[in-house]
Amino acid sequence: MKNRTVVISTTLPGSVDADGFPSSEGTTLSKTIFADVKSVGYTEFYEGLKDGIKASLIFKVNMPDFILTQTVGETETQYMPTMITFEGVNYRIVRQYKRGYGFLEVTCEEMER
Repeated sequence: MKNRTVVISTTLPGSVDADGFPSSEGTTLSKTIFADVKSVGYTEFYEGLKDGIKASLIFKVNMPDFILTQTVGETETQYMPTMITFEGVNYRIVRQYKRGYGFLEVTCEEMER
């Protein structure tokens, strides 16, 4: 049961501001979704360290919820998130994989504060 809320987000480089002028900061797309949250297992944690990844949490989410959309005029573009915020902490998405019908497990590492 997905009973925790998380915020998924991504920043689009080379974006334009509300007036249509190029923006150096980029636009951040985000939305709140429900997820199950669990700790990373022993093996996955230590295997990740070999590649320089310090995996800390796994989020189980519904696949359709895990897409960010941006509409400009009549064009809708879909993006995959690159970050998850949970309980005020930002996590970088390092891996996502299908788990069962319609679910994704998303492995994340805590970003430096």
